[in-house]
Amino acid sequence: MYVDAVVGNSYFILREHLNSGFFKNSQQFVVYNSLETEKIIIKQKREHNLNFGFIGILSYHKGIELLLRLFKESNELNLHIFGKGINPDYEKYLKNKYSSENIIFHGFVKIEEAFDIIDVLVVPSLWNDPLPRVIYEAYSYGIPVIGSNRGGIPEIVETGKTGFIFDPDFKEQLRDKIYILKNNPELLNGMSLECIEKAKDFLPEKTIKRYIDIYNKVIKI
Repeated sequence: MYVDAVVGNSYFILREHLNSGFFKNSQQFVVYNSLETEKIIIKQKREHNLNFGFIGILSYHKGIELLLRLFKESNELNLHIFGKGINPDYEKYLKNKYSSENIIFHGFVKIEEAFDIIDVLVVPSLWNDPLPRVIYEAYSYGIPVIGSNRGGIPEIVETGKTGFIFDPDFKEQLRDKIYILKNNPELLNGMSLECIEKAKDFLPEKTIKRYIDIYNKVIKI
């Protein structure tokens, strides 16, 4: 029995299944996951040194050590870490090894509290992350994203508009993207507006409409 249609939450994840021999005879669609809120918040601009942030589980495959290492070396930049370690021992290891005045570990906080602190989100995944929701959550607060070129991340980061993409195999690429924003903070104003517009693509009503359109198309066939 064949599946009439298959929906991937990113082109990357759909392509991975097709390359593995699945769903060859099915109609294929991509619908990105939606925001968990219908709110889009315009972040108030403040005059301060830029605050960069990481939000998520602290694990090696998320690229946390790549990020911590860079900020410890460049101690003029502020990095805020939100989340807990994949286990307590690893979290303790990170805090000890990368202890620095410019690196602040906050633990778990409400998402709006994290986005009130940071100006730029960094998503340095080493693995092929299918579609990190935190990226378009950041957009909904007008916060641009520097993301790795893994998995579905490049699909939703528009270079120079909503953020930048880098290859985590080359640490200097991440450093370069960070310093573009540090040295040109005025870029954030235009990028923030682009992020707000991009966030609208992930609103629940748009996701629902895409699924309804797919259902109707498959039913007609």
